[in-house]
Amino acid sequence: MLRKLTYSISIFLTALILAGGSVKVLAAEGEEVEANVAAEEVLDVEESADGIEADAAEDEVPAGEAVVEEEVVTEEENEVKTSKKKEAPAPQIITYESEDAEEETGREYTAKDVKLIACLILAEAGNQPYKGKLAVANVVLNRVDSNLFPNTIKEVIYQKTYSRYYGRSIYQFSVSSPNVGTLAKALRLYGKRTNAAEIKQEEECIKAAKAALEGKYGTEDENYLFFRRYSSSLANQKPKGVRIAAHYFYR
Repeated sequence: MLRKLTYSISIFLTALILAGGSVKVLAAEGEEVEANVAAEEVLDVEESADGIEADAAEDEVPAGEAVVEEEVVTEEENEVKTSKKKEAPAPQIITYESEDAEEETGREYTAKDVKLIACLILAEAGNQPYKGKLAVANVVLNRVDSNLFPNTIKEVIYQKTYSRYYGRSIYQFSVSSPNVGTLAKALRLYGKRTNAAEIKQEEECIKAAKAALEGKYGTEDENYLFFRRYSSSLANQKPKGVRIAAHYFYR
């Protein structure tokens, strides 16, 4: 019986050794026999490794999903920022305008234009107040802009038209006539005067000429085309005109 048992144990141990296992027998103690089989440990390790890989596979995030989530967050942040921008009140822009500001429509002009208009003013209204000087310059430029007259400053100032009263052509501005010679004299002495009073008068005419060319007016009605020495009969004939000192301006 003992021989059979011993034989069975030896066969069992031999099988285990052939299978790659290791046996530790505590025969002296007669208490227990521990057998740790390497093959079983390998299986256990493989199973646990498979379990870890399975868990890792479950926790693994497919490529691209993290980027999408990050993009979503970015879009949400952008929407929040955008909404904040939309909700923010627009800044108020306050502009200040001078009380003396006037709406002006200037035009291009040359030094010759200034000289010609200034000399006409001097010849026609040299002894008149500044407002009257400016109004004379306005008449010249209004004619330039009108379809009824030539379209250049020089042509307007030297324009001649037929007069039934005189039976001949006469200058629209009498001072432009060579027979009168007032304009010609003013042009000849332009910038060469030595008398202080005459220099001051000429400078005021130059100022008025430039002001008119830059769009300023001497009268409330900006469209006057004519002026003559004031008379009550003229004012009755042209009641919509305006008087400035010795001159009467009308259409």
